[in-house]
Amino acid sequence: MSQILIAAIIFVVGIGVIAVVGFFIVGALMGSGDCTYDPNTFETDCDTGPGFILGTIIYALVIAILFVVGQLLAAGIIRGSLGITEGRPFRYEEIFKTDKLRDVVIASLIVAALTFVGFVLCYLPGIVVGFMTSYTLYFVLDKNLAPWEAVKASFNFTKDHLGDTIIWYIVGGLIAAVGIAICFVGGLFTVPIYLIGTAFTYKKLTGQQVAA
Repeated sequence: MSQILIAAIIFVVGIGVIAVVGFFIVGALMGSGDCTYDPNTFETDCDTGPGFILGTIIYALVIAILFVVGQLLAAGIIRGSLGITEGRPFRYEEIFKTDKLRDVVIASLIVAALTFVGFVLCYLPGIVVGFMTSYTLYFVLDKNLAPWEAVKASFNFTKDHLGDTIIWYIVGGLIAAVGIAICFVGGLFTVPIYLIGTAFTYKKLTGQQVAA
């Protein structure tokens, strides 16, 4: 359990450092714009000059980097979780392995793009896409599938096992959310539990043997 906790701490610290640095830069750039208030019209007019525009661009880049880094770190925990299902002990060093790095990044970007489009189309489609692509990295890491093939495999997998996968998606998601809600600290325990549980669900439903 200590190895999983170390991995979770690395996950949180890694994302936290990038978030703090990135948003500090964004705040500095966006804060450079001057705003004037007109008491007659009750309107505020802000200068959206180069600093504001550059800050907006960097903000978008920070979000993208956070997502990719988050997926890379999550892939390490997923890799370790798949090892647990095969009877191997979890090692936090799994987070730093670079095998299948390119495929993980590409698959993550595809999932991000599809989910973004789904949320743009009235939010609910984004939730559906997020659910149906939730096993993408498992197929990349366990089956060595190419990114787009892994996305399609995740869609087909959740569709063919809709009852079991949606139950775990809701239950596991609630477990992770409760931990995060407890000042984020609980997420150090509940998010890895969610990923490990997803690994067991994936292995069982793909007909693979799971270690006792």
